[in-house]
Amino acid sequence: EQVDVKSLVAARVRVLSARYASGAWSETGALDLETVSTNVSAPIVVSRGAGEAFAAWIQSDGATSRVYAAVFVNGGWGTAAPVDQVVAPEQVLTIALASPGGGEAHLIWSQGTTGGAQGVVAARYAGGMWGGPQALDTTTEGTYPQIDSGAAGSAYAVWLHLDSDAVRRVHASRLADGTWSASQAIDPGVNSVATTPVVASPAAGQAFAAKA
Repeated sequence: EQVDVKSLVAARVRVLSARYASGAWSETGALDLETVSTNVSAPIVVSRGAGEAFAAWIQSDGATSRVYAAVFVNGGWGTAAPVDQVVAPEQVLTIALASPGGGEAHLIWSQGTTGGAQGVVAARYAGGMWGGPQALDTTTEGTYPQIDSGAAGSAYAVWLHLDSDAVRRVHASRLADGTWSASQAIDPGVNSVATTPVVASPAAGQAFAAKA
């Protein structure tokens, strides 16, 4: 099992990690790229296979915020690297991470200008590397994305989307055969406004979504 914690070190916020194995916890070091001008937030870690874990977080250099990720294999964390293609003044605002195991993981995030337009983007880790980001919501009105994966090669994503009638509804997309489906509204949103969508996939071809 793995766990990441956010810690204040030398007046900066860093991503530190610890591992529980053989009945005891042990530190496994810092995951983020150490520079005096960066800070991190929103660390997430998932582990679905023995000796395998994925971690992701938002890392800011003051000008822009990006999503970084690291992979735990062969008893140690690999070098962290950015997954997105964000450039200033855009920012990564929220992230979510899922893994079905077997050396695969899925990241999703919202990006845009703070207080302005936002989009939803996803990337898949397979074959020992992260694939290129794929836009799931290109209308610049997507927020609070969530993702889950119940089987290798598949994933389900949900997020909030501001529709043309000015109502925020839950939209969804499915990853199959390496391609994300077109965004689809799964929330009628007639008498309510969605705020916090979640999704879970117990197996290939199945998923459940809920909202508050």
